[in-house]
Amino acid sequence: MGMRARSPAAGSAEAGLTRLRRICRTLWGAGLLLLAGGACLLADSWGRPSAVRWGVQAGAVMAVVLIRLETSLELNRLPRGTQLLPSLGAANLLTLGRAALIAAMAGFLFQGPPGDGRGDWLRWAPGGLYLLAVMMDYLDGRVARATGTVTRLGESLDTEIDALGLLVASLLLVTGGKAPTVFVSVGIGYYGIRAARRIRMWAGRRIGEVKPRADARMVAGCEMGFAAVALLPVLSPGATTPAGWVMAIVFLAGMVKDWLIICGQASPEGRPLQQWVRTIETATARALPMLLRVAVAAGVILSTGEPCFIRGTAAQAGAMILGTLCILGVAARVAGMLLSIVMAGFITATCGGAGVALTLVAAVFLMMTGAGHPRVWQPEDAFFLRKRE
Repeated sequence: MGMRARSPAAGSAEAGLTRLRRICRTLWGAGLLLLAGGACLLADSWGRPSAVRWGVQAGAVMAVVLIRLETSLELNRLPRGTQLLPSLGAANLLTLGRAALIAAMAGFLFQGPPGDGRGDWLRWAPGGLYLLAVMMDYLDGRVARATGTVTRLGESLDTEIDALGLLVASLLLVTGGKAPTVFVSVGIGYYGIRAARRIRMWAGRRIGEVKPRADARMVAGCEMGFAAVALLPVLSPGATTPAGWVMAIVFLAGMVKDWLIICGQASPEGRPLQQWVRTIETATARALPMLLRVAVAAGVILSTGEPCFIRGTAAQAGAMILGTLCILGVAARVAGMLLSIVMAGFITATCGGAGVALTLVAAVFLMMTGAGHPRVWQPEDAFFLRKRE
């Protein structure tokens, strides 16, 4: 009895999978070259032992990413398509480039700074790498949509690389003393939710579907932006630690909402099903922004009485203007972000007391919540809370 002939579609899928595996082998080779080059570059400024350890740690993270890629090649299809695409495409290659930057960041984990002046530039490396990775995160999605190559593989890779980057960045910040220990929750949150879903699945319990939310995307973007700036050696721990507390609190609040959705206690959009929980959430959403605007006002007033704040510099004038915008509810998210940077600069320059600290914390919170109502004008919501195409 003769062998049954394979269908053309099956043969095409197998050929496509073979080509994708060949691309993966090329990526393994490119990764090894990058690791070798990076270790050689670091050996001169950091010493051979630290450079070797960097290579081992970065190589381990890079291997995890590439193994994950190889085991997910079957997902390289359009969202509603069945045909396997034989090429990863420019967008996925950009995402893998982000992964390489994050792997290089991971090499700096649990290692002390260089011991002499030759390696001073290394203080900028983790933050610079992550800042570049965050900027590329806004590029790969645009490239995929522009070229019509949005794939299930790309969506999965993008989410996992974002989570990996936040994990590495949060560990670097906490171990470097620039964020409180609780900020690690920002890095492990994604993995904690995945583990919780699997536990509920094994237990045979209902698992709610968490749909993408504009506010959750905005929070994630703020967390990534904060981590990138905080990793740079421009702000002191005294400035980044309070902001890290705010970021962790807002992130954990989002994780609670995701957990309620998974447990069936909230709609897929995050609206609590129980009336008393919904009432508390609504009241908090209305009252908190107004309280934050009052806190900004109090902080700015207190700051004007501090000796180094009344010297009439441009930064101090800018702080007054930005504080007024926050209080009035004029572009409050942007004003809050800029005001928090100014106040962080004051703290880094050891020119800040309780008023500056209060203004910093309130401004960071206001950046995340917005001005609420009543307000004058908040056009940036169209950008921060836009729906992804």
